[in-house]
Amino acid sequence: MQFFNRIPRQIRWVFAVLLSFLLILTVYRFIFFFHYRGADRPFSGSAFFLGLRFDAKFISILGLGILLLSSIPVLHPFKNKAAIKFWTIILSILFFLTLVILGADFYHYDYLRQRLNASVLNFLQDAGISFNMMSQSYPLVKVSIAVVLLVWLFSFWH
Repeated sequence: MQFFNRIPRQIRWVFAVLLSFLLILTVYRFIFFFHYRGADRPFSGSAFFLGLRFDAKFISILGLGILLLSSIPVLHPFKNKAAIKFWTIILSILFFLTLVILGADFYHYDYLRQRLNASVLNFLQDAGISFNMMSQSYPLVKVSIAVVLLVWLFSFWH
């Protein structure tokens, strides 16, 4: 425990935030696999590891940005009270965007059996028709409530 206390609070905080993002992405990966796998398809550790490496790249970029910005004295969360509010808002927005992208990927795969890619932008040409189709086919209200609740819990935890 003494080793843990020697690590600066700022680095421990960044590490905790990144672990929460990694946890959400890993849970999503398991949910996605077990929801869409075939009856005779076993769990592939190599595919999971490949996805984990992709998530680690995203989280590393996020962590580097947080670490660099929080090194600025005005944005240091342990030296400036206003910075705490700033980081709560910024990280909640990032968490919200992550959940929206994961939800879009989940339901895009349900609709087309393809992972989320740039072809989804074609649906924006007729956004009204696409929204009506989504609202009739998917539980948008329940998903929206779940996303808002998760973002609220994340901001409360942070």
